[in-house]
Amino acid sequence: MYQTRMIFRLVYLLEILVCVCLCLALAVAAHAEPTPVEVVNPVTISPPLPPAAPAEVTVSGVTDTEATISWSPVPYATQYSVWVDGQRWTGSTSPGVTIQGLQPSMTYTVYVTAANESGESGPSASVSFTTMPPVPTAPEKPVVTKVTDNTATVQWHPLPPDQHIQAYRVYVDGKAVADVQPQEGMQAAELTNLKPGIHTVAVSGLNANKEGPQSPAVSFTVQAVTAPTGLQMVNHSHDTIWLQWDKVSGSEKYEIYVGEQLAGTTDQTSYTLTGLQPDQEYQVSLIAVLPDGNRSQPATLQVKTLPVPEAITLSGLKERIFPYVNDAIPALVAVFAVGAAFAIARMARVPFSPFSWRV
Repeated sequence: MYQTRMIFRLVYLLEILVCVCLCLALAVAAHAEPTPVEVVNPVTISPPLPPAAPAEVTVSGVTDTEATISWSPVPYATQYSVWVDGQRWTGSTSPGVTIQGLQPSMTYTVYVTAANESGESGPSASVSFTTMPPVPTAPEKPVVTKVTDNTATVQWHPLPPDQHIQAYRVYVDGKAVADVQPQEGMQAAELTNLKPGIHTVAVSGLNANKEGPQSPAVSFTVQAVTAPTGLQMVNHSHDTIWLQWDKVSGSEKYEIYVGEQLAGTTDQTSYTLTGLQPDQEYQVSLIAVLPDGNRSQPATLQVKTLPVPEAITLSGLKERIFPYVNDAIPALVAVFAVGAAFAIARMARVPFSPFSWRV
């Protein structure tokens, strides 16, 4: 028991001794001078220079709302900025970016700057470009007129001017058949070589951007309609001609032409042409039009107006009558003599009396 206590005391004293030694060593180290270190081949670290302005700026992939800007890489550049019309538009860490949110049919000027931790470069050379016009909208539903046995005319309203339409594409039965240049006012195209039957036609607009969607399709029927029969002139004067013809079954109206000029339309089987020139020949054409727009072959007739009648005047009457007076006197005398003879003979048979004239 006694020995155990002695061992613990000795251990405790050793621990105290160790702690004292450590404290003395630390105190000596704190007051000692540091050992100098010799630096071999020293390196000076300096910040990079500001980058140069980007070069070879190009524009590609231009649409109505976006464009791609590209340029050559700049040494030491860590960031690029694209400026549009003097305003910082977007940034990039690579030498290229697509700018979006542009307006159709607008001209823009762009340049690029490069930057790093030391600063930003000056602007690159400026490049200008113009965005595409907007994608065309679908035209309104077209109208089909003047349908014959193998032709028809299709008409439609033009698209707005800001869409810059370069052509209209006409589709018949789902197939593109023609590109039509824009016209003033209503747009129109002549469809030819149509076969009998039901057809559909639609129209789309094209500009420098792309082709727009097609209009709603309209249906029409091609069928052979015979020319009207019985076309005749029933009367005429120096400036008017009266026409008449047989009814065409199923027709909605008739078109009357004088030469190539449309004179008028009617739903009757007669028509009066007025305002014509005296003593002139005219070619009249008559076309029957069905409710679906089908038109018959024309019936034609050659007609002529009368000369202008001479005005009746006193001098004219004298000139016409007096040359014949001498020739008429013997005849008048003979008529008078015959009449007188009949009167005398009647009086000879009837006794004269003052009361013979009473009723």
